Amino acid sequence: MALPKHRFMIWLMFRNALNLKDKFCGIGVCSDDKCCVCDADKETINHLFLQCRYSLLILQGICTWLHIPIPTGNGIILIGRRNWAPVQKSICLAVVMAFYYNVWQQRNLARLEGKLLSPRILIAQIQQLFRSRIQQVNLDNVIVRVSNVIVRDRIWLNLLLTIII
Repeated sequence: MALPKHRFMIWLMFRNALNLKDKFCGIGVCSDDKCCVCDADKETINHLFLQCRYSLLILQGICTWLHIPIPTGNGIILIGRRNWAPVQKSICLAVVMAFYYNVWQQRNLARLEGKLLSPRILIAQIQQLFRSRIQQVNLDNVIVRVSNVIVRDRIWLNLLLTIII
């Protein structure tokens, strides 16, 4: 369900290979280590994705839309450990990957062009991307183990397709 560009960015993030200001300042390339997005704290991976007020607003909107609790810490690992139905887990993981990717993209836009989309617009873009992808999911191909799980998945998917945050 996740797009390759989202997976690649996550791979870079887990390898600590994203070029953030804390790295650049550490090697003397820049002197300003403030977050490009909020300008409130040192720009680190933890700050950008887990503490920055801009990112937290987006994550809160996405989690509200998905009807899941807001993850603390690494959302990908936490969602991966959840005991959810495969369809729900797959979609939640893909949406969280899209969240990380889009925050990274906005960070770069803020750094290079001084522009930043509002959290509401970014949430709407992520929702639109996944609404179209969810509509492509054919639940008839899901192996039915327990019939109420599939009914629950269908209800949850219909909620995602209709609710706009």
